[in-house]
Formats: sequence, C-alpha cells, structure tokens
Amino acid sequence: MRPSATLFLALPALLMAQDKAPESLAQRFRAEAPALDKLLKERDGMAAMAKTDALIPADPLVFDKTSPVTGLASSADFSALMAVYSYAGKAALIAGNWEKALTCFQKAEEIAKTNAAETAAALAPTIEGWKAAVANGKKVMEEGAARKAELKAKAQRDERDEQELKNFEIHENNIRMGPIQVAKIQGSLDGLKTDSEGFAKAIDGVQKSLVEEKENLTKFKNDKAKYVAAVYNPKNMALRQKEEDKLNFLVRLVFLDPKNQKIQAEMDRLMGKAPLVPLKATRSKKKAK
Repeated sequence: MRPSATLFLALPALLMAQDKAPESLAQRFRAEAPALDKLLKERDGMAAMAKTDALIPADPLVFDKTSPVTGLASSADFSALMAVYSYAGKAALIAGNWEKALTCFQKAEEIAKTNAAETAAALAPTIEGWKAAVANGKKVMEEGAARKAELKAKAQRDERDEQELKNFEIHENNIRMGPIQVAKIQGSLDGLKTDSEGFAKAIDGVQKSLVEEKENLTKFKNDKAKYVAAVYNPKNMALRQKEEDKLNFLVRLVFLDPKNQKIQAEMDRLMGKAPLVPLKATRSKKKAK
C-alpha cells in the first residue's frame, strides 16, 4: 500500500518547506517506488526485500507535531515508512517467507495508526484556526455591511478607506476558503485513517495460512520435506487455476524445502525461465595412437 494521495494535496504551501531540507524518507521512497514496482512485477522478492531493507531508517522515526509544517513533514515520512513495510510484506510473500510478510504487514499497520493519530493532532490547530477565521469573518461582514456599502459608494476613497475595504476582502476570502481548506485537511486525515485500516485483511489472511500450515505440518511430525512432497501433487496444483496462485503455492514450498529441485523447476517453467540444469564435469579424450 502506498501513502494516501490526499496527504500530498493538503496545504501544498506548507509542504514546500520540505524542499530545502535534507532528503527525507518520503523523497527517497518516491524515487525508489518505480524500481520496487518493477521487482514485484518480476516476482523478484529477494531483491525487493533488500531494497526495502535499505530504505528503513536505522533509528525509529519520531513524529514532530510542534507545528503544521513539521507535522506534515513527519506525516509524509511516516506514510512512506508504512509503504516501505507494505512493499516488504508483498516482497516476502513473493519470496515465500510468510512469517516475515506477517511481521511487515503488522509493522505497516502500526505505523499507519500512529501516523493517523499524530497527524490529526498536528493539524487540529490549523482546522480550528480556519473555523475561527470563518466565524469571525461572518461576524465582521454582518456587523460591517453598512460600512462596506458606504465605502463602496464613495466617489473618491483615501488610503484608509482602501485599507478598510481590503480588510473586508480578507474576511470574505476567509469565509470562502475556510470550508475548502478544512475539507482538504479532513480529506487527508480520512485518507490516513483508511490507510491504517487497510492491512487487517492481509494480516488475517497470512495468519490463517500459517495456522493451517502448522496444523498440517504436525501430521508429518514437522518434517518439512515430507510435507512438501505430499502436498505437491496434481490435485493441489489444479485447485489453483491462476498462474499467480500456482506460483505463490510453489514458492512457499520451495521456501520450506529449498532442496526440492522438482518444484524449483516447475516454478522456473511457469515464470518462463529455462529449467536449471546442473553442469556435469567432462574429461578430455585423448586421440588413440
């Protein structure tokens, strides 16, 4: 899952402050995302995991909500980190490592929930500020309606008159723009909340698969090689009609039993690769004298 697009639409003027700062995690992620997409499409889970591992900061991210500017910058980085762990989880699934996939999806969910709560706290003063500006603007315009009409009717206005009219225009602008800005910010917050709720299905699915697999392994006394040999059969392959489902099934079996060359060869065939053929040593033959 990528960060919610609405996050990058809200308060663009504040986000411009990030351009002068050192390269952020959000910027690094945006630069690496196309390469990650390509690796996942090619089902190169190991390479994708290596790339996501390199993006994860050595020190935990700290959310700075001292101002709307720092709050948005932190939110962008947290969204990027959520996406990195999401990619890592998908890469782990492609590599057959369900255990790591579960850990990554759970971490992504945790980061997303933190981000949603902290961003809401960071932007709450901005929302309240716009609401207050709208309320104050309506009051000023209502009480100053006669004065504004008087100023507009003047044939000649001095500098003080012009400034007074500009103040009325500011309040009118606040009344017009306030709801729009609040809606944008709220849309961003709603997007972050949606992000935080988007991992439950994946987590539940992986957990159920691991529990089911564990139960089946006990029937083979946890002998993974015997289990893999037993479940790799035409019936189980036929149950998976889509090629992607077949590959996901096979890659998990190879993860459990890396020495099973038969399954590895079937994976290579489905992925359009030439079967792996071990090289045989050859002896040079001398001509008979």
